[in-house]
Amino acid sequence: MSSNSHLKQIQLAVSKKTDPRVAEKLMLAAGLEPLEAYTSANEKWKCLHLACGGIVFPQYSAIRSGQGGCRPCSFIKTGLASRITQKEALIRLKRQKLELVGKYKWVGKKTSFKINCLVCKKVSTINWDTLGKKGRNNGCEKCARISAGMSQVTLEKHVQLLAKHNLEAVGKYKGKSELVKVNCLVCGKKKEIKRSFLLQRKNLKLGCMDCAGARIAAPKKIAQVMKKARLEPLEPYSGGHEKWKCKCLKCGEIGYPEFNSILRGQGGCFPCGLVAIGNSKRSPQAAAVAIMFKADIKPLEPYVNMNAPWKCRCLICKRIITPALANVKSGHSGCVYCAPAGLGMDKNSYVYLITNQELNAHKVGIGNVKKNMDRLGRFNARGWETFKVWQFETGREALDVEKLIFKVIRKDLNIPIYLSYEQMKSTGGHVETMGEDSISLLELEKIIKKVIRGYKRRVV
Repeated sequence: MSSNSHLKQIQLAVSKKTDPRVAEKLMLAAGLEPLEAYTSANEKWKCLHLACGGIVFPQYSAIRSGQGGCRPCSFIKTGLASRITQKEALIRLKRQKLELVGKYKWVGKKTSFKINCLVCKKVSTINWDTLGKKGRNNGCEKCARISAGMSQVTLEKHVQLLAKHNLEAVGKYKGKSELVKVNCLVCGKKKEIKRSFLLQRKNLKLGCMDCAGARIAAPKKIAQVMKKARLEPLEPYSGGHEKWKCKCLKCGEIGYPEFNSILRGQGGCFPCGLVAIGNSKRSPQAAAVAIMFKADIKPLEPYVNMNAPWKCRCLICKRIITPALANVKSGHSGCVYCAPAGLGMDKNSYVYLITNQELNAHKVGIGNVKKNMDRLGRFNARGWETFKVWQFETGREALDVEKLIFKVIRKDLNIPIYLSYEQMKSTGGHVETMGEDSISLLELEKIIKKVIRGYKRRVV
């Protein structure tokens, strides 16, 4: 019985039930000697590869499916299968008009070696991968490229092709080169053009690309495009890719646009383009006015932009105000005098200083004088004790004084906010708090009195 049939019988037996003794026989049949007890089909199994003597860890399931168990040996086997023999290498070289310089060696397909070209008689390097490409039968790399280029477009055909387009060659012909140096017989300029441009162009006798573009574009179409773009040409049209001196009929600016850019709808005036971009991002006049009326505000002057103060009249209190559209659009009330959740700017108000021993914190704030429970009363109901209150005729005065007080506390003294939003969620105003350890009530009282004296002297 052959070894292959014996291996198949073992595999058939194992497929029904995995017996450790049968598994060991299968491993030995595959040239692997187990060095430890069998555990399971998918576990790594320490074995000795009898062919090379190396220690390997194959899976029993992989060996059972016909795979090899030694990775180094499999690499060698794969390399030998793809290796080019010396005899085959010499045949390939001879076929391609090359001869080997030095001894034959093989590492891989990317192995470089020296060759002598029988066409140009020069020594160069090449690798086996390049040597195996089809269509190579004319010497080294350089000779092969020259041969391929001359076989597709001969020098005579090249000259004829240029002549059909009112062009003549400049310098030596370089075979299959994409860029060709030519002299245009229409405009007299020397330029580099692509061979594909000549082969694909149907209209002949047009010269270079600029001359062709100038002659292909119909004068009537050019005039229509420029009129639509509101541009007045100040010099003759020279080509779609050439800068063209024009005057913008909108703003009178002189510019140098390209006709092809105007044709694509990009416009020809840079200042007008910036204005158009700004207008595209700006809220339309009608939409802006509608937003303000929805907030009970009537605009008294034309709309400028989102962030500019906009002179308006409040439809509730009839006062003149200057809100920004961005603030009203984001949900803020536009009128500072009759904001539902804000401070009444024309009502009797006060600045208060309160403290909370349990929270170990002080707070400065403002509020309007009310008959029922006002802002200060809400704090008193939640454990805050009033230390001092200063009265003012209007909310505007109280607000100005509060800003000056916190300028001293936060900027000059660098005292941070003490309580969090969660700690004052029921009352609000956590940003106006400071720790008892940072500053005392007496020191706060002195700061507030000094600010009020300075504010009153300034107002008077």
